[in-house]
Amino acid sequence: MSLLDKATIITTPTAHSNGVLHSIKGGTVADFDVVRGSAATRVNAEGLIEDISVLSGELVTNGDFSNGTTSWTLGTGWSISDGVANFLSNGNGNITQPNLYVIGKTYKITFTISNYVEGYLRVLNLDNSNSHLVSGNGVYSFTDVATATSMALQGTFSPSNFSIDNISVVEVIDATNIPRIDYTTGEGVVLLEPQSTNLFPYSEDFSVSDWSKNRVTINSNQNISPNNKLNASKMIETAVSGNHQITKKAHSVNGSFTNSVFAKKGENNYLILGIWDGSSETIAWFDLENGLIGTVQGTSTQTIEKFGDYYRCSVTFDISASGGYELIGMSNTDGLRNYNGDGTSGVYIWGAQLEALSYPTSYIPTSGAIATRLADKVTGAGDATTFNSTEGVLYAEMSIDTTLGVGSDITLIDSSNAADFIRFTNDGATNKVNMYFRYNGVSNFHTFIGDTTIFKKYAIQWGNGEVNYYVNGVLRETDFTTMPTLNVFDKLHFSQVGSSNRAFTGKVKSVITFNTALTDEELTCLTTI
Repeated sequence: MSLLDKATIITTPTAHSNGVLHSIKGGTVADFDVVRGSAATRVNAEGLIEDISVLSGELVTNGDFSNGTTSWTLGTGWSISDGVANFLSNGNGNITQPNLYVIGKTYKITFTISNYVEGYLRVLNLDNSNSHLVSGNGVYSFTDVATATSMALQGTFSPSNFSIDNISVVEVIDATNIPRIDYTTGEGVVLLEPQSTNLFPYSEDFSVSDWSKNRVTINSNQNISPNNKLNASKMIETAVSGNHQITKKAHSVNGSFTNSVFAKKGENNYLILGIWDGSSETIAWFDLENGLIGTVQGTSTQTIEKFGDYYRCSVTFDISASGGYELIGMSNTDGLRNYNGDGTSGVYIWGAQLEALSYPTSYIPTSGAIATRLADKVTGAGDATTFNSTEGVLYAEMSIDTTLGVGSDITLIDSSNAADFIRFTNDGATNKVNMYFRYNGVSNFHTFIGDTTIFKKYAIQWGNGEVNYYVNGVLRETDFTTMPTLNVFDKLHFSQVGSSNRAFTGKVKSVITFNTALTDEELTCLTTI
């Protein structure tokens, strides 16, 4: 018998729907309820940042034209060769795939234009199709309501000469409680974050007057951004001497703030992020060629993280005054702000975010107003028949966010008496995990001290008067105590008691429960990294 055959609940990031994180063992009673109540983004398996309201799988067949004309109907001027669809015509012509849409539902269509010489491509059979008109090479994406059942693209405005490829269509719903399966680490994990607000009203459009330009110009839609759209801007220095930057006053209170942006080197290699709080500046330089943090001026914490050919750069600082502004700038030399621009050099930027937190959270897009992503809450798996209160194992592979200063728990609990529980808990401030076993007023626990932000495997086993605590294949401690009676534990939550109280924040690869005690050999195998 496989070790996992003994499990009663196995939850991994393999299946989810709106409001539900499905367990792969244990039936529907083992599924977790998910509540967030707001939109959110994640990093998908391709390493791209996407809005998780996209629910369906890929609807287009042969969207890369690797099978020639299979599934496609070609109108006047269209042909397929060498893995692309080509349009060459002095009139209108459509390329279609039938029965992809349901009229009235919302869809996101994405495609790539290449080999562009002249002409236009229009997206048909979606609302506002008259505005879905594009020209020039690049990746394009539109989200709108279907007005017909066929997916159709029209070459138009003669003469036209271009190619298209990588056509994708997925259904989108107004869903705010979809679990986020995040691939930032290279494999799928459940991402759980606290509430946060992007205080920059325009996170992607830096051309608007809301952003003040200091010795720079902004050219929009100049590069493919980390969300695979042609919507990254180029910030170009003007040919004068001084600081080359854009600024925005977005903080109105004192406290800890994090300023972040996705950036890619252009002719200039260095991005500058910072804050002027009304009396002094805190500035950091980021090397966009080598992915390094450069010179720092003032007191701050900095991070740099790679996203394809972009880096997400962030600076966290404590603001002691309500005046001042946040800034995003550039330089051609590490540590140099005031220099003479050449009028053509620049860097690419996208996805600016200012948060009243001591670290950057996942991207929150804005387009004219600040936006808030509410906290993720995952609760309510199992019932009294799922767990054996007299013996069993609670296991989790997880990394915990320790920057919030608030508790973060995964708890197997007695719903009728919250004082009885088995729990992994962190205080949100220190690198330690307390592994608790509490019954009838008696607490037993082991404290593991280590870097909790790195994935580790934890297990608590109870039975026959013993509680054993395992971390990464090692038995850390054994306690001797009274075991619960039958049918005590009945719910598993990613929180303290099934509410927002001490909701888990971090990343989880798997949570597993067993209703029998395991052998030392089995527990060592289960928890070995």
